[in-house]
Amino acid sequence: MNQRMRPPLRLFLLLLLLLALPLQSGAQPPQVGRIILEKGVVLVQNAKRERLLHKAGSVLPMLAGDRIRTGAESVVTVKLRGHPASVVLQSQSYLELGELTPELSLVRLLAGKGRFKIRRGPSSSSQRQRLEVQSLRASLGSGNADFIMGVTDSRIAVLVVSGSVRFTPLSHPKQAIGVSKAQASLQEAGYAPSPAVSVSKLVQNKVSAQDDPEGFMAAILFPKAAPLGDLEADSQAVLAISADHAQETFAILRGMATDQARAASEGAP
Repeated sequence: MNQRMRPPLRLFLLLLLLLALPLQSGAQPPQVGRIILEKGVVLVQNAKRERLLHKAGSVLPMLAGDRIRTGAESVVTVKLRGHPASVVLQSQSYLELGELTPELSLVRLLAGKGRFKIRRGPSSSSQRQRLEVQSLRASLGSGNADFIMGVTDSRIAVLVVSGSVRFTPLSHPKQAIGVSKAQASLQEAGYAPSPAVSVSKLVQNKVSAQDDPEGFMAAILFPKAAPLGDLEADSQAVLAISADHAQETFAILRGMATDQARAASEGAP
């Protein structure tokens, strides 16, 4: 009798497995941190949700694949789970989450201004973790630093408050430079990062207080930079974000104020 019952039992278990598959495919992405609205408004989107926060102090779980856009006169704090890094985004900023592993956290600041802090803990795993921040044309990598990054459609700037970062053009990795504590560098379209220049504490405070990347860049006198050379053969795969994507990103940001006003009038939470 047990032998006759086995085929129906197998069929029943297979049916349960098939019924469970759609439920798994519709599951939410994993939580990878927290989004805290300090002031203003923030729009958070991914393939599963779209949320507009406009109440100061609101906290939203951050999910893998989230895209974060801040409105005018807005400040948002992003804290990554399991990584000693936090980000403070200023007005009209656009941040995407990339790869998050125990060794590396990859985020993309495609527009605006953000302050990135890596605070080391006593654990050995904390000592191995690195943060890489990409923009449309360059990346900043560090294992232990506090730095401010500003991004426009044609320029990228970094000011290092403590520690050091590696400033790397995505199209020309061999023209990367190191930027250390109390130094800054600027990359313009078609040029390598400028030589690192020392920045006084007074100017650092001024940059920190600026709400937008243009004010950040205007506060520092950057030296001239060398033009980028021929495109390096091994960098083709790195340039995944095209010029069309860049134009689309900034067009989205320019229309954010209208979208946020419409969503607020519809009673979004």
